Amino acid sequence: MRKHFSPELDWLLRQSRSVSSLYLYTLFCFGVTGMLSLIDPLIIKWLIDEILPRRDAGMIPVAAAGFFLPTSFA
Repeated sequence: MRKHFSPELDWLLRQSRSVSSLYLYTLFCFGVTGMLSLIDPLIIKWLIDEILPRRDAGMIPVAAAGFFLPTSFA
């Protein structure tokens, strides 16, 4: 059984059906961007809590690359 919407809403739903995959792709991109923005605080925590107290200079370039790697995907 079909629900009866107003003619305007029915028209809008018919028009948006053709671009619904773009809406889903946009939501996916928002999710990925949000997750990538959480990486920077985790890298800083790792840098402060583990790398700097051990004076592990070899891991500093890895941490620096971690800052630039997510920006190349977004």
